[in-house]
Amino acid sequence: MNAIEKTLSMLEAIAASDAHSSLAALSDRVGVPKPTAHRILQALAESGYVVTDGKGSYHAGPALVALAGNVFGALELTRLARAAVLDLRGKTGHTVHLAVRNGDRAIYVDKAEADRPFHMVSRVGMSIPLHCTSIGKAILAVLPETETVSLLSSAGLERRTTRTLTSVQEVLADLESVRERGYSIDDEENEVGVRCVGAAIYNSLRDVVGAVSISALTFLLSADKVDETGQAVRAAAATISGTLGARMYPQANNERHEPQ
Repeated sequence: MNAIEKTLSMLEAIAASDAHSSLAALSDRVGVPKPTAHRILQALAESGYVVTDGKGSYHAGPALVALAGNVFGALELTRLARAAVLDLRGKTGHTVHLAVRNGDRAIYVDKAEADRPFHMVSRVGMSIPLHCTSIGKAILAVLPETETVSLLSSAGLERRTTRTLTSVQEVLADLESVRERGYSIDDEENEVGVRCVGAAIYNSLRDVVGAVSISALTFLLSADKVDETGQAVRAAAATISGTLGARMYPQANNERHEPQ
């Protein structure tokens, strides 16, 4: 086994353990000498994937538990959202993406490709920036501003095209427009010739967990069709949020608020 295989095997051994496991037991289970097992476990402990009691006993750490939870959550979201994703593709004729937030980026967890002679280069599992994608901006727009500023400042605002917003203040101003409309727009900011429209997805606690979007070549999604498409994306996001237990979908600032 190479170093990566040994590390993965060690993680599998830790995850399969019901309680604390000794260095000797983990060494035997993985099939590596004790010094090698100890070096791997030290590295995993430094990253939070393993916790040790200091007496040669190890168990799963918070980073490993969080990773497992994120994977399960993404799989569950994909399953629950699939019907709405397919329905949105059918209504708009465009490729639909579903993504979850992962720190200062988002990750595609589902994709329904449009029936076109060309395909989008995106794929499930791809990580995307937040500041220049419709999915990312849909998420950022509903986070507390202090958190948004922190995310933008730490991530760095890479210029992907000539249209990419590369200052925190520019992005914040654009997020105001997102909140006003109720959906986000990536107007060739991440990829030349591609226009995207997105909306945030909420769970039962009204926390934003991700977003759904459509992506199309600009000549297929003209500027005068963006609002109509945005309303369809927003409706799909509301449906998905409902399947996650959200009791109501937040209104856009430009919508008339009815008395409750």
